[in-house]
Amino acid sequence: MTRRTVALKLGFSCWLIYTLHFATNMVRENYLALAIGDHFSFRLHEYANLHDDIFETPGYGWHIGSNPGASLIGAIPYILSRPVIDRVVERVRRTRHENGRGRAAALRRAYREGSPLL
Repeated sequence: MTRRTVALKLGFSCWLIYTLHFATNMVRENYLALAIGDHFSFRLHEYANLHDDIFETPGYGWHIGSNPGASLIGAIPYILSRPVIDRVVERVRRTRHENGRGRAAALRRAYREGSPLL
């Protein structure tokens, strides 16, 4: 193995480890990372009012009130793993639907039984 190959592998390994473990405020940065990974956008309208640092600018939509650096770094592995994540999510949804354990089925059961919804 050449020195360049070792340097590239070591650099990538360090980048991956730091990316996976970097977290100053997990919740806030995750919202933006998910928006970037899902929609390639900094708009956070899907997460409105879920965190104090997510605010609305009239006429421009919902945004985060912090430095987006950690979110940008975290979005990279999320974007790269999206095909696998999407397949897993679809399989879980399909299995729940087939077994009658989906969200709609749970709501119908709770309504019929008169039990409170959690």
